[in-house]
Amino acid sequence: MRYTAVALLFLALSLPVCGASLQLPTNGDFEELLTSGWDQSIAGTSLYIQRSTAFDADPDYEAKVSSNNGHGSAKLWQSIVIPNTDVQFSVRLSSNAVDGGGAWCAAGLILTYLDVNGAPLGKTALAATSAICPWTESDTFHIIDTNGGWADYGFILADELLNLPGIDGDDVHELELSLLVSAANC
Repeated sequence: MRYTAVALLFLALSLPVCGASLQLPTNGDFEELLTSGWDQSIAGTSLYIQRSTAFDADPDYEAKVSSNNGHGSAKLWQSIVIPNTDVQFSVRLSSNAVDGGGAWCAAGLILTYLDVNGAPLGKTALAATSAICPWTESDTFHIIDTNGGWADYGFILADELLNLPGIDGDDVHELELSLLVSAANC
């Protein structure tokens, strides 16, 4: 059995505003239905996008994007205009990717940096990838390994962009946040 999954407990982008934080994602805690603030797409078989209180031991809602012996991709996403890259990103995430027999898979939270016209400049993937996953790092693609149980991740976007020398932080106008599962015959 091959399986990929990613679930979020809480997703936040915040910007200091007079000593307080401004929460930028809509429904970043998934306490409302996924149709509130999030878009969804599924292309393939045995792919699922779900919202439940059962994915983590706490009583709050989480979102899960998964594949169970399927192929293709499933994505839950939203785009957010950001004032600058001095924004704190934080997430509680659990992801895993298990493949077999020449298939590959990846699961995670992808931050896609967009310019003022909505064109992608590059990506940061907080992701679990299988052994033969074709994803490779470059000057516009950084992978942070998240394979395993629940963990908290966080960074200032400007600091993360130092891992992406092919992106000029001044060109970043918007951020697409997406929970993504991609699988080739997994």
